[in-house]
Amino acid sequence: MERFMVKQTMILFKTFFSMQNIYLKITLFCIVIFIGFQPMVAQDVHLTSFNYSPLLVNPANTGNFYGNWRAALNYRNQWAGTGSAYSTAIASGDKLFNLRGQKIGAGVMFINDQTNNGIQRNMLLASGSYFYEYADNHFSGGLQTGIVFLSPANPNWGLYNPERDDHSNPNNETTPVDKQNYVDVNLGFMWWRSIGIFEPQAGIAFAHINAPNQSLNGGTDKIPITSKLHGSLKTKLNDEIYITPTLLVANNNKSTLTVFGVNGGYRLLGNRSSVKEVYGGLYLRNGIASEINDVALMLGTTVGRLDIVLSYDLNMTSMSQSKNLSSFEISLVYKSLSTILNSYSIPCERF
Repeated sequence: MERFMVKQTMILFKTFFSMQNIYLKITLFCIVIFIGFQPMVAQDVHLTSFNYSPLLVNPANTGNFYGNWRAALNYRNQWAGTGSAYSTAIASGDKLFNLRGQKIGAGVMFINDQTNNGIQRNMLLASGSYFYEYADNHFSGGLQTGIVFLSPANPNWGLYNPERDDHSNPNNETTPVDKQNYVDVNLGFMWWRSIGIFEPQAGIAFAHINAPNQSLNGGTDKIPITSKLHGSLKTKLNDEIYITPTLLVANNNKSTLTVFGVNGGYRLLGNRSSVKEVYGGLYLRNGIASEINDVALMLGTTVGRLDIVLSYDLNMTSMSQSKNLSSFEISLVYKSLSTILNSYSIPCERF
């Protein structure tokens, strides 16, 4: 299934790149998004404001920014009021290098993820990317790999509990719980360009392509390959105002997540203060082919070269009657000034 999906996606992407009509490109991108779509619930690390954690979405994003280097911090707290909270903290940094005329990105990312089933994951991942340009089209490919440290946050996790477990363990024997370390490998590709007032961008990524074993009990519990399709269409209404529809679909053979939203931004041109831009947006988590899970409001500003983004998810499922199922995110992204000098050719008369 994964091989078929990859093959068909690459065929569609080749057709996509050759198109000149922006509306045909949008239509084709939507078709690509729904390849292999299955309505389930996602389990991987995820953010509503996914655009502000670029290395998490796609390793091909490594070095894909204007500036000398970039650093990002992300934190998500989900369902804190239930006593079964999820929390995710992400720190990443990346840089673009010019080596003998070739553009290469390098970056590193650390993730701490705690789930409500008592499992804690610490991930340390390094990523590299390569950039290529052809006929005003920009391409990048990225590879990301590192070590995941998996352990129970509660030392009693996994022990037999007669009030909770069934008769499969009649002797009340305890299940050995060990820490598990494994290597994780992710792969991704991206395309973007500028077409008049439009700036379309599309990407595809594959997480856990080595199908690592995450079992804590000495058994076999392989992580299925997760495919991610994402894209955006930034549209400049004028020099100050823009809107950006954004879509992310992530799925594997166990689960699927969709996040769709629209951002609007206003650039404060000529403003002498440190505030350069303000923006906001509305996101829907799932809801495309299944019940809407969350409605999220995002607000952000750019102060100097720092993006500050806050988002709040309101749960819309039947479970929301239990209250306290909201989620909160904060993202900080800093991009340094570019040290690459632009060269210009100025004609002059010769005497």
